[in-house]
Amino acid sequence: KAQARLNHTNIATLHSFEQAGGRWMIVMEYLEGVTFEQMIERRGPIPWQEAIPLFKQALLGLGFAHKMGVIHRDIKPSNIFVCRTGYVKVMDFGVAKVAGGRQVTRAGTRMGTVLYMSPEQVESRPVDARSDIYSLGITLYQFVSGHVPFESDSDFKVMNDHVKTPPPPPTHFYPHIPPGIAGAVLHSLAKDPNQRFQSCEEFGRALDAHEATEKRRGAMPEPRVVPPPPTVGQPPRPVPQAVPPQPPRVVVPPPQPPPQPVPQYVPQPIPQPPAPRPPQHLAVQQPPPPLVHQPPQTLPQQPPAQPAYGAQSLRPDASRPTYPQNYPQVPQPYGPAIPVQQPKNSPSYLLAYVIIGGIGLTIIIFLAFLLAGAFSD
Repeated sequence: KAQARLNHTNIATLHSFEQAGGRWMIVMEYLEGVTFEQMIERRGPIPWQEAIPLFKQALLGLGFAHKMGVIHRDIKPSNIFVCRTGYVKVMDFGVAKVAGGRQVTRAGTRMGTVLYMSPEQVESRPVDARSDIYSLGITLYQFVSGHVPFESDSDFKVMNDHVKTPPPPPTHFYPHIPPGIAGAVLHSLAKDPNQRFQSCEEFGRALDAHEATEKRRGAMPEPRVVPPPPTVGQPPRPVPQAVPPQPPRVVVPPPQPPPQPVPQYVPQPIPQPPAPRPPQHLAVQQPPPPLVHQPPQTLPQQPPAQPAYGAQSLRPDASRPTYPQNYPQVPQPYGPAIPVQQPKNSPSYLLAYVIIGGIGLTIIIFLAFLLAGAFSD
């Protein structure tokens, strides 16, 4: 019923509270994500740059509940949920959660889990919002260091440490925590409620101031965690190691090919003008020698060629005038002419013989007709 009265972004919504088969059940908002406890188990100490913003959302939700008069009395990492959307939800208000071993919720006058119980809860004194502040301080202590301040196999010893033993600083387990953040955690774990933060708003303002101071200084590299010496009678507990920084990657350029020889410029010889030629004397053509009359030369007579293809040989008539066969040769201006003789048995000679023979035969026949006419008269 107390949780059903709370409607806040950082509080898991309780829809109904019903009874079925003699057993009570609650219907709550469906959430996807992880709890603070699961984050610590998987990763060990959470860097303060990430842990503080998440933790301040839990302060907002629980501060709203305190204003509504509701005291949680069972704050622990498993009751603070981080959704996938980044919102933080506080769960299980005033509900006893049975687990096992040393984290069993005690019924009766003591309400809460032993590891996160305030001194006034251990002594069964009246509790108020400052009791939740103490439990929130132990939750933040474990969130940034990976350990709770008091651990033992005996619940009685743990409760006695809550009442009487000063808690070691969280830097004892994780040196990287800034001094201002570690001081705020120890301030919330004061034995006297009047020495703690009096409200969640005051706790949140202190974290804001130290967070801003550390951001101005700049983040420092996280040192390697040195595990503390084991407590007498207690087996050593494995301490999550910080991841060592990776060496920077050096990019080695690929080997360059040997430099190629640069071609040198060789000047080309300048062409020289050709040497002047000596003057040439043009030969003057001499006029041809005067023509000299030479007596005709007698050429040897060639035997008449035989008629081709059975043609009869035609002899020239003795009564007809005969033209000279040889002509005087005229000297040529460029030397004597070389006579070119045609073979007498060539087709041109044969054709000439046939034509001449035909003409002669025609004349003979014509004369015969004339004589025949004369005798007839």
